[in-house]
Amino acid sequence: MALPDAPGSFTSRRIFKRILYPIVALSEALGIVLGKSQPRLSFVVEAEPPSTYLNFVIKSEALESFREYINIPADLPLSPMRCIDGEQEDYLLTLNIYRVSGIASGIRAEWSTYISDHQGIRRYMVLEARSSNPSVDAVELIVGGSRVEHDRQGDILSSVAESQSGELFSSDCDIAELDSAPYVAIAGEWLEANDYIYWRNGLCDRAFYEAGMANPKVRNLTGDAVSIDDQTHWAQFVEPRPKHTLIYETPLEFVLMPWRNLEK
Repeated sequence: MALPDAPGSFTSRRIFKRILYPIVALSEALGIVLGKSQPRLSFVVEAEPPSTYLNFVIKSEALESFREYINIPADLPLSPMRCIDGEQEDYLLTLNIYRVSGIASGIRAEWSTYISDHQGIRRYMVLEARSSNPSVDAVELIVGGSRVEHDRQGDILSSVAESQSGELFSSDCDIAELDSAPYVAIAGEWLEANDYIYWRNGLCDRAFYEAGMANPKVRNLTGDAVSIDDQTHWAQFVEPRPKHTLIYETPLEFVLMPWRNLEK
């Protein structure tokens, strides 16, 4: 005996969907207003131009002054990080430059380091975030647009990011040979660090992501393929050349719960 025929017409399902899910959305909205639910917001890192991570090693002689300078909560201590499987851990400052759509839009630049959370798990800590469009973050709340550029012209991926003091970071990545470079295996701890993304005041965003982040296609540019000019206040703490420059080939889709640990 076979299962009964599945309905071939979806008219009733279409109507049901259009009635049911707006009611669910309104219920969720009311729960957020009353502090009983958490917002869930789309955050999509576009594939073009490619999202770029420049990971700089913090100089050993500057580590203590860096700790003092960033002025983060004492219960979220700095932690070394491994970004690629098999490599040595280092204390890092990461600059991520990318185009985003969803809850935020435009070109964004984020300077981040890594901390241990209250369970001893290593997490991102955003130290400074700039965007080409006005945006919201947990520290500054409302942030006006800044000069942030990220564009591919032929084989050159050029980026400019204006820091809070007005100085500029700029880089040019020659990606002509990128297709022949091997993919790198992202370290599990660097991937896991994305689950909770902290801000300098201790608030954190809960992030859920799909295969583009969990199993990414990433290549590493090395040597003369990357030129750097860093005039920002961060340059004093880091080695002048990035440990690696990671180029993501695919979009990265997130659902964020902003400020997840904020008490209602």
